Amino acid sequence: MSYASIADARAEGVTTDLASDPRLQAALDAASEYVDAITGWWFEPRVYTSDAPLYLDGNGTPHLRLPAPPITLVSLTVDGDGVIDPSQYIVQGNARTDRREVRNPRITRGPRTARYVDRVTWPRGTGNIALVGTFGFTNADGVTTPAEIRAVTVRLALRRIALATDAAAASDLRRGELVEEHSDGHSYKLQGAVGGVNPGAWRTRLTGDPSIDPVLLAWSDVRPHGGHVA
Repeated sequence: MSYASIADARAEGVTTDLASDPRLQAALDAASEYVDAITGWWFEPRVYTSDAPLYLDGNGTPHLRLPAPPITLVSLTVDGDGVIDPSQYIVQGNARTDRREVRNPRITRGPRTARYVDRVTWPRGTGNIALVGTFGFTNADGVTTPAEIRAVTVRLALRRIALATDAAAASDLRRGELVEEHSDGHSYKLQGAVGGVNPGAWRTRLTGDPSIDPVLLAWSDVRPHGGHVA
């Protein structure tokens, strides 16, 4: 699912002469993937079931960082030993009810009344914690994408469509976009800009568009720390 609809793009003036519905949808999908890659978040509700749960790495501490805010958490299993009673952990950063902590979503082991030193830790492991529920950085309704992400997605799609028929501009686009992201989810590398751009500009240059880059950089500065997601 893309973060913006064809109707959103049409409302910004993208005519069918400029891009057919299939072409426009492909551009919106690619833009949404780019947003994910740069920011490290996802901005839609994604459902994980008992057959296909969200697997996370236990880290040996009482705090389990999540890769996206929980919208609903149905169950949590550790090392395949059965579902943990919800009274034995605290969910923080719920996209609907805990907006103050939504950029730092986590699950803390132990009842709310427990002292930190008395809390049980999440056992270390790779993909040893399975969560069933719905997760995503959405608005408080738990469904819709934040307006600034929707707007940036449309701008990225428009940019891709406009540059698709301009070879020189397309070359410039490739110089500014993401070319590498490390698997730890905490660093990324942007292709160096050339031709009159100050040295070191690659550190902050994404697309070179001031209506896009500040939003993406602001979100990438608060990347989630969910560890390995299987």
